[in-house]
Amino acid sequence: MAAGDITRVALFIDGGYWSAVRSFQRQRANRPGPHSLQRLLEYVTARVTELEGSRGTTCLISETHYFRGYLGTDALEAQNRLRQQSRLIDELLNLGIESHFLPMLNGFKEKGVDVALALEAYRAVAERGVDLVVMVAGDGDYAPLLQSLKRKGGRTVLIVWDFEFEDGFGRHRVSRTSAALAREAWRIVQVDHYREPAAAPALAALPVEEEASTDEGAANEVALDPGIEPIDDDEDDGVDITPELLSGFGGRGTRIGQVQSLHEDSYGFIRDMSLSGTNWFFHRNGLIGVAYEDLYVGAEVEFGLGYNHQGPIAEGVSLHQK
Repeated sequence: MAAGDITRVALFIDGGYWSAVRSFQRQRANRPGPHSLQRLLEYVTARVTELEGSRGTTCLISETHYFRGYLGTDALEAQNRLRQQSRLIDELLNLGIESHFLPMLNGFKEKGVDVALALEAYRAVAERGVDLVVMVAGDGDYAPLLQSLKRKGGRTVLIVWDFEFEDGFGRHRVSRTSAALAREAWRIVQVDHYREPAAAPALAALPVEEEASTDEGAANEVALDPGIEPIDDDEDDGVDITPELLSGFGGRGTRIGQVQSLHEDSYGFIRDMSLSGTNWFFHRNGLIGVAYEDLYVGAEVEFGLGYNHQGPIAEGVSLHQK
């Protein structure tokens, strides 16, 4: 990369992780790190500019994404959280952050959030030419994503907190950044000991970057705060992120499957032949070279992967050419 070039940066925020960080900050008199989405954007801009300074490039955050499970209006009203959710959506809109809300599984568990984030990050590097991905996340499930981004020439910076505290509901909350994830990152910014002076300018007081621990004991997965307290069973039991999953993102004929079911003359599900037990939703608008009426249960098809507001889906679906 020549001096004077622009480094295109994409920021991806795991909303569950960010909510856990905010819960932690609320328990501390000196809140460690940026404590609002606006401050987070300012912090990332300053930190990435500092990291890239030695490369003689100008940094441009070209896109920002926020991913989160969504309880739905009735559940939010029942928990008196509808106004809080509305304020979050207003904040995302005002800051120009693209939000990706996915329905909770059975109203309680996040499903598909990590896969949706991974697919969008992969698309940012592979299709939109992003040079640097910044992730506010610490879950080891994202390690295969970072491996795939490196193969595509993308670098990744992790913005992480490690903490332990008792929340307002008496629950013991622990977050430890996955060592497997840390090993795949280009840089890790550990924000635990950061203190933002109350009267400091927005871009002042950067934390000291610390090396991530590679101790095996640090490989424990991050305990995520669901953010819609007091629900605390938010474990994402959706599809695992794997290099095979990411390599099949987008395009036609990247995966092989069989039509599992057809519904209401408009959509159906495809059983993935390479991921046992995984079925992908598809819509008739995602068909290529075949009419929905010509499909039947058991038909062998080729497809790529994308996602919509419901989560990961099959797209570019066509009959398999044997």
